[in-house]
Amino acid sequence: MTLVWVESLRQASEMLQWWRSDHPHGVRSTAKNIKALTLHVLSSAGFGKSYPFGDSIVAAAKSEHMNYREALTLILENAMLILIFGPSFLARLSRPKKLAQLGQATVVFQKYMTDILEEEKYLMSQGKSGGKNLMTSLIRASDDKTAVAPARNNTKDNALVGHHRDGLTDTEIYGNMFVFSFAGHDTTAHSLAFAVTLLVAHPEVQDWLTEELQHYLKDDPLSNWKYEVVFPRLKRCLAVLFETLRLYDPLIGVVKTTGSKPQKLTVAGKILNLPPDMHVNPNFLATQTQPRFWGPDSLHWRPSRWILSSPTPPHIKSIEGEHFYVPPKGSFVPWAEGPRSCPGRKFAQVEHVAVMAALFKDHRVQPVLKPGENMQQACLRIMDVVEDKGMVLLLQMLNPENANVEWQRR
Repeated sequence: MTLVWVESLRQASEMLQWWRSDHPHGVRSTAKNIKALTLHVLSSAGFGKSYPFGDSIVAAAKSEHMNYREALTLILENAMLILIFGPSFLARLSRPKKLAQLGQATVVFQKYMTDILEEEKYLMSQGKSGGKNLMTSLIRASDDKTAVAPARNNTKDNALVGHHRDGLTDTEIYGNMFVFSFAGHDTTAHSLAFAVTLLVAHPEVQDWLTEELQHYLKDDPLSNWKYEVVFPRLKRCLAVLFETLRLYDPLIGVVKTTGSKPQKLTVAGKILNLPPDMHVNPNFLATQTQPRFWGPDSLHWRPSRWILSSPTPPHIKSIEGEHFYVPPKGSFVPWAEGPRSCPGRKFAQVEHVAVMAALFKDHRVQPVLKPGENMQQACLRIMDVVEDKGMVLLLQMLNPENANVEWQRR
């Protein structure tokens, strides 16, 4: 997770610098910019492609061919079309223009993944190692169970020929990377956008975060914020993510099944017998706002509910006695639970905490006031932007650009 941590810190720091430069009338592009940040973190940690944050703002000179980042952006924005039509069908299209461009994106992206795959296999055959990212990790993990042929230029799955394979095929590696990208990018982008906008509306929570950040990070430069030391300490930053997901989970439910056998479910002391092959659609948001688990203010965004305090000696500050609340089993399930829980859970947590740390250690954000408006009224207006939400494949703010904000150094 060190790569995710370092890249998230860098992207967030560059994004903050851009927000603070040349925006005399405020910033309305928070959600859009956060989406670019999460794309860049995914590109680096997932595929070994690193970009400056500014590249997402100032477009490079247009080249004749689509590049990797443009291809990945198109794929993530149109993933449902790919699932409906399939990449092979789209790749054959010349019109309409949008579908043809999407087809070209699938070709470019597949070629990039194929190049990584073949290069990594070649390096492994030479006893060497390539870049450290998710895709090369999948390739090497698969190779632990499979004899890999040394051929470098054959783009077919030559590792399958003449060998018993327990690891992943090339196609399975491509599929896993697509699912990881599709499932992880938008969910992280929307939850981060919700979190930052909620913090705009709650300046007291910003101060609470900054207290933790300045206590543990002091005057250390960002380059000294080591993942293994800093991440476990920033419990309040993580609490902001958990509380945001509790109320504004981008994925409001997941389809489950009883499987091939009947199942028993206990509800309010009653045993329900569910037949085999029955689809079950749990409502995550209903569970995560149930007053029985979360108290009478269960519908209020209050990150401090996740932080508990233990007594500390007089010479140790009370903040160091804080520990994380563990909710009752089944009452908080944004990543699901059990053996099939979301594999990107830690990735999302590390990325979120790094972004919170980079943004709020030395800065605050507030609404740009409208004529005749005071700060309290402006914060309520920002909450209206948050609550103007709906399902567009995922739960998201429908008009995030209506939150006009300005960043200031503390």
